[in-house]
Amino acid sequence: MATKTISKTSRNGGGVTRLTSERGMDYWVSRAIPLSVAPVSFTALAPGISLMHHLWGGDPTTTPFVTLGVFAGGAVSTGYTYLAAGKRKHLKFLGSATSAAVTTATTTGVVVGFESMWTPYTLGAIALSVLWGIRQGMKWGDDADGKAAGGSHALGRLGEVIDTEKFTFKRLKGTGKGVIEGQIEAEVGATIEEVQQMTPVIAAAARVPAGSATIRQDPDNAALGHFRLAVADLLKAGVGFNAFQGSGKSVCDAIDVGRYEHGDPVEITVTAHEDGGIEHLLLMGVTGAGKSAFARALITRLLTRKGVAVIGIDTAKGLQTFGPMVHGMAMVITDMPTARRFIKAMDGAIKARTDHLITEGLDYWTPKSTLTFLVIWAEEAADLMPSAEAYNKLLRAARSAGIWIVSSLQRATHDNLPTDARANHGAGMCMGVRDLADAQLALPDEVIEAGAVPTWKSRKKGYGYLTGLGTAEENWAVKMRGYDTRNKEDIAAAITAAAGIRTPLDEVTTKALGPVWEHRKIYTAPIGVDTPDPDDTAPDDPAEAIAGVDMQVAAICQGIIADLTAADPAQPRQAVFETALRKALRANPDVDAQALLETLNTLIEHANAAPAAQPTTRPTTPPATATAPTTDDTEDDMEPEMSATDRAEIDDARDDMDQALADAVDEHLTQHGLTDDQPEATLRTEIQDPEDISLDLRSTDPHGQVTAAEARRLFELQISQWLAEGKGTFAVKDLCVEGGFLDRIGRERTWFYRNFERFVQAGVIEAVEDAVGEYDILRDPTKESALT
Repeated sequence: MATKTISKTSRNGGGVTRLTSERGMDYWVSRAIPLSVAPVSFTALAPGISLMHHLWGGDPTTTPFVTLGVFAGGAVSTGYTYLAAGKRKHLKFLGSATSAAVTTATTTGVVVGFESMWTPYTLGAIALSVLWGIRQGMKWGDDADGKAAGGSHALGRLGEVIDTEKFTFKRLKGTGKGVIEGQIEAEVGATIEEVQQMTPVIAAAARVPAGSATIRQDPDNAALGHFRLAVADLLKAGVGFNAFQGSGKSVCDAIDVGRYEHGDPVEITVTAHEDGGIEHLLLMGVTGAGKSAFARALITRLLTRKGVAVIGIDTAKGLQTFGPMVHGMAMVITDMPTARRFIKAMDGAIKARTDHLITEGLDYWTPKSTLTFLVIWAEEAADLMPSAEAYNKLLRAARSAGIWIVSSLQRATHDNLPTDARANHGAGMCMGVRDLADAQLALPDEVIEAGAVPTWKSRKKGYGYLTGLGTAEENWAVKMRGYDTRNKEDIAAAITAAAGIRTPLDEVTTKALGPVWEHRKIYTAPIGVDTPDPDDTAPDDPAEAIAGVDMQVAAICQGIIADLTAADPAQPRQAVFETALRKALRANPDVDAQALLETLNTLIEHANAAPAAQPTTRPTTPPATATAPTTDDTEDDMEPEMSATDRAEIDDARDDMDQALADAVDEHLTQHGLTDDQPEATLRTEIQDPEDISLDLRSTDPHGQVTAAEARRLFELQISQWLAEGKGTFAVKDLCVEGGFLDRIGRERTWFYRNFERFVQAGVIEAVEDAVGEYDILRDPTKESALT
């Protein structure tokens, strides 16, 4: 039985030393078999020669033809061996000499017999066996000191891995930093793409981790590739972070965000001094890969520089990432309604900024502008996809307005980030991911082809590949590691010290943001400085607690857990849970409802965020209809008396609408297994009987009728009041409560459906994409010209 092999790897002169303390029987067998091939072959050939002489030797008719055939076959074999060896000179001469010797011995033996030539045959066989043994020893590559044949570290096997007839290694040298560099030249008929596909085999042959061998094609010569082999990880101990470094510089200057594996600093440029070029960044990696640490390092660098303001969005983890930096950030958004309104308000902010740039004689933002360069950092950007259209529009238009956007998420699949939105990110950083297909969503194809393999998940915290943002293309396939930012006290102190350096967000932008900016929460001190970073302990993603969960189900569950976490504590937890579950099912009609419920039970138990999921009962009140009654957009000051015929027609239409809506709700709940034993009529009995609904649209105010213009003006005042109370989203049902707005002006909900387009077109409100009957308030209409 084979014994266990114990190996230890250590740095030694920039190379790798393998110290083997114990080797098993399988090791020696694997070494002995190749050495025995030559002597065994020569020994077996001897009786073969004797047999050929016995069959065909001494016959004046047969012997000449057999001898000629053996000689011709040997000549062809010798020539082919010479050509097949290519540029491997030692193999070319040794193989050709062996083939020629075997041909000579066989031809002679057919004529005179083996007994007459056994002495020279034996001596020649011994000599050739020794030479082949030397050749095999060179092939193994490593001696006791770990040095490859020919003197190159860890390259002993590469000549056997790569077809050297097609490819040639040139200028191989060690950098002294654990990296071997060189060039690979492809001969005529070969391409660099062929050898790029062999990088995993090269890494295995050199006994280094996957992704350590990279081959980048030369942009000016398709036959030339630049080879890199990292044989020692100099970043394993981590990279310390100096939070005060670069303080006071311009945002246009290069920003140091980490170290490459060859030791050089990773420097990025978010915007240029001259042309203001901007590339949005897509930051991707699994939970625990180090995205939060990278965010803190880069945002700290930005907040200690001049001419830049940072707005952070994280609706999933709140202040977990931004906590030590909040006192220096222009705004931090931690709830979904505010994030949604902010993204929509940015449409007007971008227009205001570009209009201002034109007045300054600029086609795009440069440091010459009086506008502050704006950074929007969206953590867990997948949670913003209910506003996908607005987010994509923001990405498209932001660059020329001097706005840089970072979208950080775990997987940039089409359901988490639309393809168009992903394409609008000119730069990419991929940290640890689950498989190579995920990496291809963030990294260019040429980087993957060069050998970049970030499939270490969360095992290498902080490691990744960075492309774009002014980094040299030859470093795109080079592993880097971000800074260790666990010392949150230094981060907070550096940002506090830079208070006099930072540039506040300009008035043009703040005015355009309107209520979102006016009602922002202002932080005067860092938060969570003394709390440990969850990334350094257990993963904060509850989906990590479940192995083998379908990714769609896991993503939906994360959204539901986020809704539960962000909900008002005063609200009943079960009601919040049921609302979130129904919303998720509406948005994902093809999901397996049973699998979703089972997964939620486990996740909620893991997160301790809500009561266990149970099949929910049907809602007592159906959701508001998605379409409003189509009536005239205008309203006369004096509304006519409604005839009995018109009243009956409206009664019938309302009855049909309620019936169709109830049927639709029942069908949806039944389809997803959410029904219970409650009789089907229960849902419909909860709907108000049309006979009880007042359809008289005239005011009940005894002092007189509120005119159409006055009603719209009162609605503007209602919106202004909501904003003053911090309410940024309202539902149609909020208008219909007893004593509510519609009750006060003597109107039914049909009044809102007839008039809401006026307010939408004026940019005052906008419908919420994933919630029927809900509207975001974008600005205060009373502070600008009133609607007419």
